Amino acid sequence: NALDRSPTSRDVVLPQPTMNNVGEIDRLISEASQSLFQRDRLVAFILKDTYLSQLQSLHETCEDLDATEELHTLYSIARRIVLLNDSSIFEHIVRDENIVGFIGMLEHDPKHPVERGVYRDFIDSGSHYKEAVPIGDAATENKIHQNFRLQYLKDVVLPGILDEGTLPVVNALIFFNNAQITNYLQNNESLLKDLFETLH
Repeated sequence: NALDRSPTSRDVVLPQPTMNNVGEIDRLISEASQSLFQRDRLVAFILKDTYLSQLQSLHETCEDLDATEELHTLYSIARRIVLLNDSSIFEHIVRDENIVGFIGMLEHDPKHPVERGVYRDFIDSGSHYKEAVPIGDAATENKIHQNFRLQYLKDVVLPGILDEGTLPVVNALIFFNNAQITNYLQNNESLLKDLFETLH
C-alpha cells in the first residue's frame, strides 16, 4: 500500500490507519506534499474516501490506551493535512461528521499540548450558536456553522500551524461564505423584518 510516486500514477492510496503504521502514513503524506501532482491526488483520496473518519477512530483508540507516541504522530498527520492548503480539505474538515474528531487530533501537539478535550468540548457544546431569529434555510445555516468552525480553527486551534499559504485559503472560504450568507439575508425581507423587530 505504499504511495506510488511515479509520474504516470493517477491515484494516491494510503494504507488503512493502524497503531503500527501511523509513522508510515505520516511519511507518505509528507512525501506526497512535496509534489503538486501527488498533492492533488492525495487531496482527492482524502475527499473521496472515509479516511478522516478512519484516522479519528484510531485516534479514539490511542486516547483510550494513552498511546502518547501514536497520538503525537496523529497530530503530525492532521497538521500535514491542514498544510495541504486546499479549500476542499478545509470544507471537509469542518463538516459535522469530521470537525470534532479532527480537532481532537490537533490537541496532541507534542510541543504545545492542550488539555485533552478542550477543543472538542467547545465545538461540541453548541452553546456558542444562538439564532436571533430562525434562518429557515439549511444551506445558509450550514454556511454560518462552517464559518464559526473555520474562525475557531484560525484563531484558536491553528495559530502555531498556519503558514503563509494556509491563511489566505481559510480567509477566502470565510469571505465566500459571508458573501453567500449576506446575499441570502438581503433577499429575505421577512427574515430581515423579524430581525429588526427582535433587535428593537
